[in-house]
Amino acid sequence: MFDAILSNIDKMQAIVVALSALIGAIVTLVITCIREYKRIRKEIAAEEFKEIAAPFCKIAETEPMKVLETLINPPVDSLPSIANSNEGKALIVGQAAIEKAQKENPRLLKKLGINSAADAVPLVSSSYKLIKPLVKK
Repeated sequence: MFDAILSNIDKMQAIVVALSALIGAIVTLVITCIREYKRIRKEIAAEEFKEIAAPFCKIAETEPMKVLETLINPPVDSLPSIANSNEGKALIVGQAAIEKAQKENPRLLKKLGINSAADAVPLVSSSYKLIKPLVKK
């Protein structure tokens, strides 16, 4: 009788250990899914922002002053030497894309954590890598 009780206790302990391992695996899976969902959502938002910035990249590559003149809050001085530099063009395009996104899709900026033209420069720079060879031809 006593042996049967000990045997049942051992079986229950094994079940509890197996259940805790299963629960741990499920929790890990859920956390991983949430993390990947957020990463994918941010990548989609980045692509949407690049689509907004692409036309400005094309124009700013050859005529940055034209884009700079249309901005409500210019990120750089309207000196041609600054506007024609790569950093100046990136800031100009970033600000232009931010202003357009604020009108069309303000949540996009929040998803990406973009508050200024400087925050948009990495995304704009990656767009430039694709557009620059096309504009040069």
